[in-house]
Amino acid sequence: MNPIINNAITTKQALWICLLLALLIRLALMPFFLHMDLLSEMRRIHYASENAVYYPSFTRISIFYVERFFYFFTKPFMVSPDTLFYLSVPYASATTTDHFVFTGDASVFRHLFLFKLPYLVFDGLCAWLIWLFFKGQPYRLAILCLWLFNPVTLYATYIFGRFEVISLFFVILSAYGLQQKRLILASFAFVLALHAREINTLFLPAFFFALWVWARQNRSWRTPILSAMIVLVAWRIPGFMEHWFGLQSVFIQESNLVEIPWLKKSIFVNQDGLILPFIAVSSFAALWMIQQHIRDSDRAFVTGATALILPFFLAGLYSAHYYTWAIAPALLSLRYVPRAWFAVVVMSFAWLAYWCFDSSGAHFTGLLLTPLDASFFGRPTIGQLYNQTIGLAQVVSAANMRQVFFSILVAAQAVLFWKLLNAKHGDTLAKSSETLR
Repeated sequence: MNPIINNAITTKQALWICLLLALLIRLALMPFFLHMDLLSEMRRIHYASENAVYYPSFTRISIFYVERFFYFFTKPFMVSPDTLFYLSVPYASATTTDHFVFTGDASVFRHLFLFKLPYLVFDGLCAWLIWLFFKGQPYRLAILCLWLFNPVTLYATYIFGRFEVISLFFVILSAYGLQQKRLILASFAFVLALHAREINTLFLPAFFFALWVWARQNRSWRTPILSAMIVLVAWRIPGFMEHWFGLQSVFIQESNLVEIPWLKKSIFVNQDGLILPFIAVSSFAALWMIQQHIRDSDRAFVTGATALILPFFLAGLYSAHYYTWAIAPALLSLRYVPRAWFAVVVMSFAWLAYWCFDSSGAHFTGLLLTPLDASFFGRPTIGQLYNQTIGLAQVVSAANMRQVFFSILVAAQAVLFWKLLNAKHGDTLAKSSETLR
């Protein structure tokens, strides 16, 4: 790092400057952006609160209780929530009409800030865990900044308004628990991650592999077996409760079951030929890690999780906020391959460019800005403006530019994937002092 900067400010001062700037950015984004998914989510939480619903569905229970906990404390600060969140049926998603009724309310900025408050808290908790996870590493402030100022997480959390950081918190906590040799903590955290987002089921093999590594290294199977049983039993508790007590999922029609390849209506159904490459790449990663003789359970989990999630985005990015699922494991993996930081930066900004050139108006759209002014609705997107001006020629159209940046993103993923699997034990300490200079 630049010695002039080192002499001018201390690490502690730099940390506080970064945290303050990150907080100001978040506070500036929270009240002014709305996607209908966020409104739909809060309507369900309001319905559950007013109708004493304690079992929403067999999926995303962790998210439900976190949001309901915050809603209990923020509801007194809302203006006429019964009017804002009225539902004729409990599983109804917000419509475009509902969106404009909500954004037309005089208290819309207050409500949006309150809606996103749990996301701000868990975003901060994620940053705190990342700081702890990289303890002792000279580059951990740089890694923290990759989280604090990452366009993927900023967009998904504060512009699109999705709850991904709650799920990611439990995933990161699982990795931190493994790092601290606290397998029971890691197991309960991973259970909460499984009940937060369906995609986290993809990380099950990585977690069990981490338990196996711990058992082999410590020559003890008692705690790993107990941890595995906790995960398997607690993961299936909602299904048992539905069967034994006849519980009905109130929001079952809103459950998103398209995130895991082997579930019905999978994303992979529409991606002919993707299943086999996904299995091939993932199997290669698993066999490679086994023969590398990884000795740390946290490294086994993070490496496995990263190697499993990156192939998921081989054929497309699906929805803009989904890529947060890859960013968190990728950031954690930099503890073991710090020199791959540039790949994570390229992944993040290639993602941004990819969606900027989206001319469909599904994600980077003026509708998100309608809390500020309804006239933003219907305005051309960046991709549409590009096609109307620069991108008239077929070869440089917005659609082709998207494919260019998607190719760059996949290339950056491949670099991270290869460096992570090819890293040798002990490389981190040996090379970290030369990293990010």
